Amino acid sequence: MKIKRDSIKDISVKKHSEKTPIFFSFEYLQENQAKKKDGKFLHDFILRLKKLSELGWDGINKSDKHSFGIEQISLNEFSIKNQVPILTDDVKKLTVFRATGDNRIFAGIRDGEVFHIILIEYTFGDIYHPHQQM
Repeated sequence: MKIKRDSIKDISVKKHSEKTPIFFSFEYLQENQAKKKDGKFLHDFILRLKKLSELGWDGINKSDKHSFGIEQISLNEFSIKNQVPILTDDVKKLTVFRATGDNRIFAGIRDGEVFHIILIEYTFGDIYHPHQQM
């Protein structure tokens, strides 16, 4: 049986939505000094990543910084103990999200659709020191 070219239909993949997707990378995640790993915090953090993924970059950019939005914070206000290859000399600020509903944060760098998570604040003050030069 021969198939005629006219009978082949174009199949197009329909996008889930028109939002710009966000992908999270943990490649540059720094170990911190948290002595207690909080299971509830990690659960809430994963749910936060899911919600941010659902919003996409467009929704994130429309959201308030204390909700699902972002803000830029000077690199000097963070405790970064190890060399991070993605933090080149021209990087002066990190992009910050709220990790959970209680204002603990996670910080990193956006590269296109990818957000490279560098720091996660398990306990208030373990990675971020506002208005303090490190």
